[in-house]
Amino acid sequence: YHPPCEEYFQKSGWFEANPPFCPGYETQLARRICGLLDKLSKAGKEATFVVVVPTVRCGKNLAAPGSNHYNGAHDDSFAATVHGAASGSFNMLIGHECCRSHIVLKAREHGYIEGSQHLRPTQYKESLYSTSVIVMRTKMWECEMQAAEFERDLREAFASKHRLETEKRRIAC
Repeated sequence: YHPPCEEYFQKSGWFEANPPFCPGYETQLARRICGLLDKLSKAGKEATFVVVVPTVRCGKNLAAPGSNHYNGAHDDSFAATVHGAASGSFNMLIGHECCRSHIVLKAREHGYIEGSQHLRPTQYKESLYSTSVIVMRTKMWECEMQAAEFERDLREAFASKHRLETEKRRIAC
């Protein structure tokens, strides 16, 4: 994680962060974003950060609200260790006064382009785990409809394209 220059964040704007899913990076990023939001709020600047991180479970074998991430199928000691370490940064973000939305994208209901798509017959991959999209803003949503429209558009953008891609490949053969 190499933070951009301070001057970059002196203006209003929308910023996206999708850090490596590594607790050390996530903690550093959470501290940086919370600090920047505090500074920008005091300066009267409007800024929005959209942070994409793994959903952290709430308690043993429980999932975050709206998540089907942990049903025991993926619960192993490695995952438990990673989520235990990541829970501090996750809670820092969702507990900050500028957190306006916490959207949970359920496992298998969203997807991504895998970095090794050149080695695979398909470009898209369904996510095996739930993902949280945390929206942090220096100002409140202008209305509930603005928040609802944002969530609808976000879910549409993250929708898994894996099945559509495999269906097109099957038809083409």
